[in-house]
Amino acid sequence: MSEILTVEGLAGIEPGDLTRERLRELKTQVTTDAPARRVVATFVGDLSESASKLRNAEKVHDAFFVLGALQWVLSRFDAAAESLARVKRDDAARDLEAECRLEAGKFRSALKLYTRLAEKTPCAAFDLGRTACLLGLRRVAEVEKLLDGFEKTYDDEAEFHYQKGMVQDTSGDYAAAVVEYERALELDDDHARSLFRLAYIADLRGDDEEALRLYERCAALRPVHVNALVNLGVLYEDMGRFEDAMACFDRVLSWNPNHHRARLFRRDAAASVTMYYDEELERKVDRQNKVLEIPVTDFELSVRSRNCLERMNVKTLGDLTQVTEVDLLAYKNFGETSLSEIKTMMSSKGLRLGQSLEKETPPPVAGAVDAEGETEGGGLTTRPINELELSVRSRKCVQRLGIATIGAICEKTEESLLACKNFGQTSLSEIKQKLANLGLKLRESK
Repeated sequence: MSEILTVEGLAGIEPGDLTRERLRELKTQVTTDAPARRVVATFVGDLSESASKLRNAEKVHDAFFVLGALQWVLSRFDAAAESLARVKRDDAARDLEAECRLEAGKFRSALKLYTRLAEKTPCAAFDLGRTACLLGLRRVAEVEKLLDGFEKTYDDEAEFHYQKGMVQDTSGDYAAAVVEYERALELDDDHARSLFRLAYIADLRGDDEEALRLYERCAALRPVHVNALVNLGVLYEDMGRFEDAMACFDRVLSWNPNHHRARLFRRDAAASVTMYYDEELERKVDRQNKVLEIPVTDFELSVRSRNCLERMNVKTLGDLTQVTEVDLLAYKNFGETSLSEIKTMMSSKGLRLGQSLEKETPPPVAGAVDAEGETEGGGLTTRPINELELSVRSRKCVQRLGIATIGAICEKTEESLLACKNFGQTSLSEIKQKLANLGLKLRESK
């Protein structure tokens, strides 16, 4: 542990000691050294209590500047912003406060701070801080206009090209976004957010090899990009590298023991390590699937039965497990003789009519339909599934199931989702919550 990360060393810190470079060094150290983090966290707790009792203006200034800076080091951005707000007439405090509010997602208050700072001292940090806030507020047109004006001034700034990439990313033009992210990395090969977005786009495209390379590169940076570690862990788990996945989640939890997703994903990965693989069951399922794929034309059916099935578009035994006796008898020219013939055929293969329907009930209408034929909820069910903004693991699972719209996932039961490889209770809870936010839900099983 370095000398400054002792109680005595921290107690002797003055605001002038906490330059941006020094703060970055401290942040890197506390993310890689758990004992150092505990020392800083303990000191911050004591300082927070003592600073609130100060009355001398100069001492209040110094105490809250140091407190806010160290809270930033610990990534306690909300608390840091409130501490720094108590430091009056100090541009360094406003700068750090603006960053804290931006990191905490308080885009409007961060925008006000960056705007005042940029008006007073135009520079890349303040100007691009403004555009970052506008991106957070989804005011993309304003961001584009500002970035166009910054083209000549900040073309050699990695953050400038990252934000241009985010504008393209938001519009769905991933190819153009990749060009900007790669340009940002040419200017700063450690630009974590550009690395992360490149990895995410590769992951989105199903290029696991490239996504893995980029996530690993991102995870090697200090301080670490937490979301990169989480996504890397999920990718490792999808590849069957469960020990590596757990190591990623453990790194996140060593920094933030209350990180909900990392804790649940680690538990899933640990369960996968000890999961028993039933080879005989797999063979049984494979044999059953092959039986379901047998064409009905392979059997010696009467002309009437064969013609009826053809008109009903029933081509395989699997198709017959999806229809009931009532469905067949309701069809024109289909009588008891044909029904008996088909039931005998199904029985010879250990199957029966309507067998699959016993496991799945017919999909309900996702919303009530009015007289105009429009679904309540403004057509939510026809919107693409990516609008749910699912985590990497959940997104991959729905992709494997061929789900493209929100309505399609509403037709799934909990059981059918949990049957998907690597789809656990965590992903199920996430999807149920996302649907609930839209007033929708999964189909109930019977």
